[in-house]
Amino acid sequence: MVLRELDYLRVAGEVQAPDYFLAILAVGEAGEYRVATSMLLSWVNGVASANQIDSDSPLPSPYHSVEDIIHDQLPPKGTVLADEDFAGGAYTVHIGVRWAARRLWRQALNSIWGNVSRIEHRSSEPNEPSGYLAPTDSQGRLISWFYPRPKSWSELCAEADERDFSALPSTLLECPELVPFYCLALPHRFNFVIADLLDELACAGPGS
Repeated sequence: MVLRELDYLRVAGEVQAPDYFLAILAVGEAGEYRVATSMLLSWVNGVASANQIDSDSPLPSPYHSVEDIIHDQLPPKGTVLADEDFAGGAYTVHIGVRWAARRLWRQALNSIWGNVSRIEHRSSEPNEPSGYLAPTDSQGRLISWFYPRPKSWSELCAEADERDFSALPSTLLECPELVPFYCLALPHRFNFVIADLLDELACAGPGS
């Protein structure tokens, strides 16, 4: 079904990252590895390119629903998200970078590194494990960084292979079948820790 509907897949904002990354895993599971590779790199370069500092049409952050984004595009345009500027940074590009580095796609990442390295990368992390299960978390922290240009490939791979799930609630670790549904239910919680867990579970396969 995912393969059949790919031509109709559209992205309005970074809030759709979980949908897109789950689709990538589904396509890969179906054996269409080239398509999955293309999808992942399209996300990384597409969001990075759209959210450059001088962009006039950046993708909204994961904290805005698809409904709000679409509403903002209806006349009179710009009334819902008028007070925010999303250019210059992104929350989900680095997730794709980690997935690509873990799969050793060096040449592909190198070809789009210009866009990737020119934006600020952001990740929101709840203060407590329970924060991952809450719609809001006033005690959470926002971390941000820029990738250096050039970036050591060995360092990038080492960073991608470092996976620490100690900050996650036990519910997600003990019930891995819930993780995909969790990502869809709370898309603004889709940070690199959750994405790493999703990727690990997918690579481990059923019964892990």
